[in-house]
Amino acid sequence: MKKGNLIEPSAWITGGLACLVAVLLGVGCGNKSPQTEATSEATMADLNKAYAQWEMISAGPPPKTVDGLTNSYVLKGKRLPTVPAGKKLALDPSKRQVMIVDQ
Repeated sequence: MKKGNLIEPSAWITGGLACLVAVLLGVGCGNKSPQTEATSEATMADLNKAYAQWEMISAGPPPKTVDGLTNSYVLKGKRLPTVPAGKKLALDPSKRQVMIVDQ
């Protein structure tokens, strides 16, 4: 509160604390490069969780490929798993699972 031309000390403290909290919350929120984010490989359990999450929040038909699930928070920071030669990841809508199938 102002008294004449002076500001009370409690206002300085409150303002200072608010600035400190804002600075501390802002630290570490910068963008990370995509190279450092996708360091680990997603597991089949991660893919199935992402599929279940997608079904719960989406009103449309299921995605046709596993690539449709990559924006899920479950897969954030992970890359799709490497599958054996001659195989691919596929979605099975009847079982509601991600599976490894022949190409």
